Amino acid sequence: MRVWAVAGQGPSSLGGIWRPLAWMPAIDVIRDRLAAEAQAGPLTVRTTLEAGFPLMAAAACLIGRDAGLPLKLEVVVPFPLPDTVEEPRAVHEWAQRALARADARQTLFARPPRSRPEVAAVRQETERTLLGGAELVLACWNGRPGNRTWAMLQTAHVRGLPVSNLFPQIAAALGLEAPPAAGHAVRDDVAETG
Repeated sequence: MRVWAVAGQGPSSLGGIWRPLAWMPAIDVIRDRLAAEAQAGPLTVRTTLEAGFPLMAAAACLIGRDAGLPLKLEVVVPFPLPDTVEEPRAVHEWAQRALARADARQTLFARPPRSRPEVAAVRQETERTLLGGAELVLACWNGRPGNRTWAMLQTAHVRGLPVSNLFPQIAAALGLEAPPAAGHAVRDDVAETG
């Protein structure tokens, strides 16, 4: 089975949109991309359930699967999702529903990190697990270096994994102005990192 890893921006980088129902135009873009790829055969989408693009990708995968596409959702959870969250309740509920409907789940750590070294270890293991065995990284990256999405795309580049960057399409779907990918060429939906 083919596996695509997901890396992407959170709501603060996507116009500050924290209402999941407002994400539907972006989810449609992702679903269409997955549907086009599923024509070549079954596809597993491996993602976290972080707010923003990773959760959008999970929703798109589930919507496509419900429509009969040969898609599977594999969720990587760095540590158990808390019962109470700081993010809007609707986002937390979407994450809980996606986790419950996932075809496979993997929790990496028993508890949230408590120190900077533990945070680094969680991020490194999450990235390793997401990219392990993937043939492509489906991304939503605004071209700005220095964030977690950028770091994961750098690792993907080192591993020789291609990156399909949907940021221009996602930004258009959400009515945002897409900044140019500073220092990185974007052709169609493929971003070259490095």
